Amino acid sequence: MRIRMKSLAATFFLALFSIHSSYAQGTSPGPQALTTVAPTAVGMSPTHLTYLDSAIESEISRQQLPGAVVIVGRQGKIVYRRAYGNKALEPRPEPMTVDTIFDLASLTKVVATATSVMILIERGQIRLADPVTRYIPEFGEMGKKNITVEHLLVHRSGLIADNRLMIIFKGRRKHLNASGNSRRWPSRARNSSIRM
Repeated sequence: MRIRMKSLAATFFLALFSIHSSYAQGTSPGPQALTTVAPTAVGMSPTHLTYLDSAIESEISRQQLPGAVVIVGRQGKIVYRRAYGNKALEPRPEPMTVDTIFDLASLTKVVATATSVMILIERGQIRLADPVTRYIPEFGEMGKKNITVEHLLVHRSGLIADNRLMIIFKGRRKHLNASGNSRRWPSRARNSSIRM
């Protein structure tokens, strides 16, 4: 299964790279004019593409995601397009369609930030258990001194998601007290699940 997942991941990233390369070189006629061809027409294995089906359907059945859309392209042509599962579960299930649009606004966190931090960890320049204040002393203001690098990476810091700049500058505790929520900041020992 591990080799299969590596193959799936390689196929996925190869497909994304192929599409990006086609657009970057200006060889693609544009999203409206992309034609669909058999995978073999552009040197891809149809068998490897079916691994996507079992991997995604498995995650849907395990309730890890409600649905997905996969479009694989190579050489400016679409070789695989399929919708899986649902795009909405509430108030009632709504089937996923291949034209569903997704918000990818948070991709920077996993593609750039997490990768950069892991490189720094690998080089020994940063540690997950270190408080953020070791690297950014000002971060400890307003009761945030116990937040670690790990807390930020696994979203267990207690910071408010999608907060306004005013809340950041005034401090979380002050905002929570005003809203009637006085939850405490995590300690270094609590919420630690990653060990490096």
